[in-house]
Amino acid sequence: MLRRYAMWPAEHRRIMKEINEIDPSFMFNLDNPFPGIAYVSERLYERLGIVTRFRNYDWKGPLICDTLVTKTVPGPQWTATCAYVLYRPGSTPCFQFEQGRFNVGDGAKLHEGTVRFGMQWGVPIVEDWQHDEAPFDYFSRTRQLPYWFSEPPGVHIPDIVEWFVEYLALRQVEAWAERHLVPSRT
Repeated sequence: MLRRYAMWPAEHRRIMKEINEIDPSFMFNLDNPFPGIAYVSERLYERLGIVTRFRNYDWKGPLICDTLVTKTVPGPQWTATCAYVLYRPGSTPCFQFEQGRFNVGDGAKLHEGTVRFGMQWGVPIVEDWQHDEAPFDYFSRTRQLPYWFSEPPGVHIPDIVEWFVEYLALRQVEAWAERHLVPSRT
């Protein structure tokens, strides 16, 4: 108990600092996930027996689908690329993404691919800015930002782009699975 008493001032400051560093949008996103991902994940599981990290956190099932946002391109047109894989897990758990491909160990890979999605984020607000000039360079030269980032409260375009590209990846898996797999549930 004496140790706890002695540690409290330092630990209290550290804990409060960590709490203050939490991004409120991160907490909001946890409490309010993108609904499309939840809907398609539920359909994948209920109709085809496919487990995703959005539906089953224990990763136990005859078929597993995983998605990974592998690239984002920031700017006025925010773009993201998502890789996806559908596989039957093997006896030795192994899952890695290397050199643009999924490694599922001794599991059987059924389908994989990528999806790309972009969304306009910034609106140009100056006439003399050319898209081939980096916004930072324009700012250094003129002390003005070349575009304005407009977002309603609770809507962060980079988050929306990443969620939507994962949703599209899950939809790709769903479309493929409906054509090639026998539904596991009725």
